[in-house]
Amino acid sequence: MNTDTKAYKVTIFNKEYSLISDESEKHILEAAQMVDALMKNLHDGTKSNSDIQKLSAFAALQIASSLLHSKNLQNKSKKAVSDLITFIDRQLSEL
Repeated sequence: MNTDTKAYKVTIFNKEYSLISDESEKHILEAAQMVDALMKNLHDGTKSNSDIQKLSAFAALQIASSLLHSKNLQNKSKKAVSDLITFIDRQLSEL
């Protein structure tokens, strides 16, 4: 992230939103496209005509779940790297 904020307009689920962010335009547009696609997939996957609040909540839950999985994987990777460094240090100290 940088310190310069810019105004953006994005369309999510056929509704335009204005927002201000310090992220790049490419990043904002990609994030908006991901949310839009997820909401459309959720809408298409339901038999009923779900309201936008429900779809937004389900999309947020799915994104949060994905984020938690990524964080857990990252923590496991950090632990594995730390364990490997400890192992290597022990092996080197025995030389």
